Amino acid sequence: MKLRMGLGSMLLAALSVAAPAWARTEAATMDVMQPMTVAGTNVTLQPGHYEFRVKPEDTHVEIWKGAKAVANVPCEWVPLNSKATETEVLSNNNQIQEIELKGENQAIRFKG
Repeated sequence: MKLRMGLGSMLLAALSVAAPAWARTEAATMDVMQPMTVAGTNVTLQPGHYEFRVKPEDTHVEIWKGAKAVANVPCEWVPLNSKATETEVLSNNNQIQEIELKGENQAIRFKG
């Protein structure tokens, strides 16, 4: 039995195999106990469970509460001295400032 694939079919097959590598989304979760703002923005998160989603090298973080995206905020990637040992959402004075992702040598910093 012969299998024939045109160039278009081969390209489509290659893209579908490669898709997970470039479509990966990193995520961190946080339980907010009192209203908190996201640094550099006017976004205020009310108490609840949130998920922060970002694709590598993207300049925006999506913030989800349950099945609904509640905000899309600007961010920048900043280098860390070493790879993060765990995923952490860092805050100060009720303001979310940075997310460190386990195994990554850079963090997401919120900017305004």
